[in-house]
Amino acid sequence: MKPIMKRCNLEEAAGLLYRLGFSFSLLFLMFSSSFVKKLLLDGPAYRILFLLPLFLLLLSEALRFLFLREYRLSDLLSWALILFSSYLSIRNDQRALIHGFLLIYGARKQDIRRLFRIAALLLSAGAFSVVLLSFFGIILYQIGEKDGILRHSMGFSYPLVLPAYLLTITMLSLLLLSPQEEAGGTAVPAGKAGESGPAQPLGGWGRLLLSLLLFFNLTVHRWCIGDLSRGMSLLFLLLFLYLSTRLSKKTEKLLSVLDRLSLLSYPLCFLLSLAAAFFYRPGAGGWLGRLNSLLNRRIEYSQLSLFRYGFGLFSRRISWVGAGTDLNGTAVPGQYDYVDNVYLSVLQRYGLLFTLLSLFLLFLAMRYCCRRRWRLALYFFALLSFHGLLEDKIYLIEYNTLLLLIGPAFSEFLVELEICAGKRRQKQEYRIRP
Repeated sequence: MKPIMKRCNLEEAAGLLYRLGFSFSLLFLMFSSSFVKKLLLDGPAYRILFLLPLFLLLLSEALRFLFLREYRLSDLLSWALILFSSYLSIRNDQRALIHGFLLIYGARKQDIRRLFRIAALLLSAGAFSVVLLSFFGIILYQIGEKDGILRHSMGFSYPLVLPAYLLTITMLSLLLLSPQEEAGGTAVPAGKAGESGPAQPLGGWGRLLLSLLLFFNLTVHRWCIGDLSRGMSLLFLLLFLYLSTRLSKKTEKLLSVLDRLSLLSYPLCFLLSLAAAFFYRPGAGGWLGRLNSLLNRRIEYSQLSLFRYGFGLFSRRISWVGAGTDLNGTAVPGQYDYVDNVYLSVLQRYGLLFTLLSLFLLFLAMRYCCRRRWRLALYFFALLSFHGLLEDKIYLIEYNTLLLLIGPAFSEFLVELEICAGKRRQKQEYRIRP
């Protein structure tokens, strides 16, 4: 009995350390995208906030490796991917991405819904506190910036940051309201085993939450110019309401086909991004020219960047010029050439190998949702793949917390490989030789 009790206590300790690291990481990443970062750069507080979550996450894994003996040969492959990705991020001066890699890997042993609940609460509280600091003039007083700039960005370093967080909060809230079956190893009853049942009627708190999300998504554009994120949030709400109704058998068959097509959304958007950038001809007109004008010249900038910087097998540091503001709230000078497409942005910054690896991991995560019939998460993944054509930040864990599903999905895939390899060896052992 004592060894069992000891193991349970160690598992609880490892899980608690991970959740603490997860919480501190989200807060660190959120405050790093706001003017609060300006207050932390002058002392050791910024380095402590950066290193503390990493220490907690690594300590959680150390407990599993040293005492719980849960590590297998496949875990070495996972750590090789983490180290490779971290190396590319450091080369590109994106050290904060190391938090995301460790969070995704550690999520393989966690209750994903519980992590989503923590993320929704922390992102809501963090965003609300930054906005309050802005409106009450606390940040304004500390950094001495102009009132108009701070009001325009609601306390964040760029006007579109708050809508991006609001989009994430909307997505997480709807996933938590969804009764779909399971995600990341913890089952949530929904109809028969292996099937997604119709949603239960929303209670008073659920209706209140939906009303608040709708209200904020309709009004936040006034301050933050977040049409794109606002539109995506409304699509999330409509999709949630549609899937929450009882579906007919014909509709269910159609959605089953759509489930499988959704698995190809990220590779398809990647190929579309490359094709649009290569085949676009400046001033040639046509439907591609009209589309470029509709997208505020995003295709033109993508082509310009590809021809100017190219891309390689591994990462390279590229300093695009944007039309945003720096940490001091002043406009960035120079000619605008920023790439808002996440696929081309990642391709040029981190290289072809990392891009293909990311597409494969995203496919595994969507396959994981499809197998568990967690249809809402699957379709949110698909919507975000098209959102990535016009937005370059959805590869960040604080803007796309669905990425946590990569952890259990990749872990499951490695177990499947081990089982297949074991069966193959077993067949060879019993093979009758002539």
